Amino acid sequence: MSFSRLLRSVTGLCLVSVGVLSVFSAASHAYAADPTEAEARAALQQWMTASSKAKTVTADFEQLRNLRNVKRPLRKPGELWIVREGGKFRWQIGEPPTLIAVRGADGGMMVVNVADNEAQTWTKEVLLEKEKEGKGQGFSSMMEAMHTPTLAEFEQRFELKDWRVDASNPGFWEFDLAFRDRRTSLVVRQLQLAVNTQDGALRSMTLHMRDGSSLSTVIRSYTLNKAVPADTFKVDTAGYEVKKGE
Repeated sequence: MSFSRLLRSVTGLCLVSVGVLSVFSAASHAYAADPTEAEARAALQQWMTASSKAKTVTADFEQLRNLRNVKRPLRKPGELWIVREGGKFRWQIGEPPTLIAVRGADGGMMVVNVADNEAQTWTKEVLLEKEKEGKGQGFSSMMEAMHTPTLAEFEQRFELKDWRVDASNPGFWEFDLAFRDRRTSLVVRQLQLAVNTQDGALRSMTLHMRDGSSLSTVIRSYTLNKAVPADTFKVDTAGYEVKKGE
C-alpha cells in the first residue's frame, strides 16, 4: 500500500479525536433557513469547546469507501484508541486486524501489514515533509487540529465553505471544510463533518477526494475518558521486516 493510500484510510479517523464520538445516524434531516456565517462559526467553536473535554476515546467503527465506478461502498470493520495528550492513537482495520497504524507521543508513526509480515516507520519530520509534498492527505493538519479547541487555530488549517443546521434540532450542524494547504487541496476536495454542538459529538465525517471517491467513518460504539494502557501504542514486530519510510 502506498503512503498516500494508507494515509487516505487513516485520516478518515484522525479528526474523530477532535470531537467526542457518537453513533452515526443515517436519518435524513430538514435544514433550517440559512444561518449566517457568524452563527456557523459560533456553532463550530461551541462544538470544539465541548469536544475538548474528552481526554481519551476507544471506539469500534466501520469504514465505508465509495469509489466512482462501484455502486456499493466497500465496508471494513475496525477499532480505534486515542489519547489526546501527546496526540497518540492506534488504528486497526479488519477482524482479526490486517493493517495497524500507531502514532506515539514522539509524533512518528508505524504501520504494520499483518498479512505480509511487514512494518514501516516514519518519523515526525518525514511525515511533515510528506505533507509539504502533498502526499499526506491532510494528515498533519488533522493531527495538529486535535490538540486545540480554538477556532482561530482550526481556521489556520481549514476554510469553512458551507454549513447547515437541523430545523428540528438546532444542536445538529453540518460543516463543509476545505484544506488551506494547497497541495492537500489538490487531492482532497472537501472534508464534511456532521456534529452535535451540545455535547461535542462528531456524528459523521467524510473525506471527498478529487478523483470522485470518498471515505466515510461510521462509529458503532465508543467509550470516553477511560484509561488506555500504554502498551496499546506498542506493536510487537518480532518476525516482521521493519523498514524506515522515506
